Amino acid sequence: MNYFKDALGNFTFDAACGGAIRHLADLGYTAGQIVKKLDYPASYDKVREVYTSHLLEQGILLREEPGSGVVKERYRFVREQDAYGRASFRKIVLSGEEKPGELCWKSALLQISAGGVWLKDLAERSKKEDAYVRCIFTKKDILNQDLISCLEPGQIEYLDGIMWQKGVRYHRVNERMQGILTRLAENYRGKLQFFVLEEERASDA
Repeated sequence: MNYFKDALGNFTFDAACGGAIRHLADLGYTAGQIVKKLDYPASYDKVREVYTSHLLEQGILLREEPGSGVVKERYRFVREQDAYGRASFRKIVLSGEEKPGELCWKSALLQISAGGVWLKDLAERSKKEDAYVRCIFTKKDILNQDLISCLEPGQIEYLDGIMWQKGVRYHRVNERMQGILTRLAENYRGKLQFFVLEEERASDA
């Protein structure tokens, strides 16, 4: 009975404001800002839950290391004709060794700096815009207040809106995260682990 009640409550909540939360998240609002914008009464924790799930679905957040446990299927389409001359396409899965131009994730340890020099280094390591950083913002799944004290209020509010206890460990290095890391460099002197999407080129040999 409790399971049915919880399921019904979640369905009602998502129908009432789930779409609004996801839309506002796409517009760049933090979870705290979204709570104030909703017409439907919603707790901060409930909004955080939907907010975090949406960022995970969009690939902005990852629970696992980029590229881990995922085998990308490589394939090509073959054009075929039947006895009546009608054309169709059939997908054929490729196997064997890696082909030229296949994309893969590479790990890099970089020193972040307030001046943003690390951004140039990161760009030079990647042919794509896709890059992730291993998050160090938490201590036992709770935001490390000492570490993030140098951040701007809006940046802290954004990080607080993420449910880190769900095992979130990687964040896309988008414009928002670039700003956070650049400010973080005022307090943090270690190197951070980044993952960049690079294009592998097969050897001619």
